[in-house]
Amino acid sequence: GDDALLQALEYVQDVPCYQDLFKYINWHNHAFRATEELKVPTLLLHYEEYEADFDATLETLLKFLDQPLASDFTKEFIEGKSYAEEYFTEDERHMVKKAVKLLASDELHKEIQRYFD
Repeated sequence: GDDALLQALEYVQDVPCYQDLFKYINWHNHAFRATEELKVPTLLLHYEEYEADFDATLETLLKFLDQPLASDFTKEFIEGKSYAEEYFTEDERHMVKKAVKLLASDELHKEIQRYFD
């Protein structure tokens, strides 16, 4: 509710781009709720899955979409992207974690908890 939102805002008010955090949480909470209520098939992929095994992840995605691999597919995947430690202090990351715990749905929290461990 409003109390959780105000508490989360207090946690992250000094974190750069904190408004984007609220947009991210809100969008994903709604996406999880909508796909559940509408019974829409979903596939959750994480960046790390592409990095760990690009070919298998791509195959999983194409199978889910029921699409063949385009014969001219040559896009290179750039590994190792991580912004948490480059742009945010340890304290800022801790405050974001607390805000996420307050505002994220159980489903979203389960999916993104890995980024805070």
